[in-house]
Amino acid sequence: MADKISKPPASALPEVDRQFATTLARGLGILRCFTSAEPALGNKEISTRTRLPKATISRLTYTLTKLGYLRQEKQSRKYQLGPAAVTFAYPVLASLRIRQIARKLMQSLADYSGGAVAMGMCDRLSMVYIEVGRQFNAVAELPDVDSSFAICDSSAGWSALSGLGAARRDDIVNRIKIDQPKLYALHSGDIDAGLESIRSLGYCISRFQLAEGITTVSAPLHGLVQGEVITFSCALADASIRKGWLEQDIGPRLVTMAHNVEDLYQADAPA
Repeated sequence: MADKISKPPASALPEVDRQFATTLARGLGILRCFTSAEPALGNKEISTRTRLPKATISRLTYTLTKLGYLRQEKQSRKYQLGPAAVTFAYPVLASLRIRQIARKLMQSLADYSGGAVAMGMCDRLSMVYIEVGRQFNAVAELPDVDSSFAICDSSAGWSALSGLGAARRDDIVNRIKIDQPKLYALHSGDIDAGLESIRSLGYCISRFQLAEGITTVSAPLHGLVQGEVITFSCALADASIRKGWLEQDIGPRLVTMAHNVEDLYQADAPA
């Protein structure tokens, strides 16, 4: 008679979060795949990005389409975000007073520099731009709202890390090591250099974050806004950059702008 296989003690089993709704998380994960750079995606592309089986993706995209969170193009059969998804973003952005306070100063620097000035926030292991001021003739590759970049290879990301407490910063860096090992291996030195630049100068610089031929200067807002770190970035076409201009003019102006926004935000805070 075969030996009876005993079950492992409960303490040896991995802890399961019974409150976590996996199907809901998967559906929201699909919605997060869509960006301004990639507004239309097919089931195969979504499957690759989420690492979920295509059959699972097909059921979820069908459901999200029925609910209005996605819409499907007739010819390409690809999906785009639907009106129901858009309704999530506006209340969130409208609740951030910092956007209204910073908008005029951001546009002023954009006009002066001839580029684009963006406000960013952390989104898991990425940075996402939530407000952008652009010079009228700025090149098309400069950022727009909803542009996103990996924290580890962008000046906005290094600025965000510098504005976090040590424990939260270490947690994000450890998650990058685990989830994005190749990116971390490639840019770990850039992260350290960016943090050191912010400590000494108040800003840091990255090239090709947006596209080849684009350089970005970033600085953090000191202090959290509604529990989140805010960064400001000025993106410029390399063809417009004069020798020493970033270090002697744009970088310091960006730091001063961030301080001015912070002062205005604190002065506007409810009593």
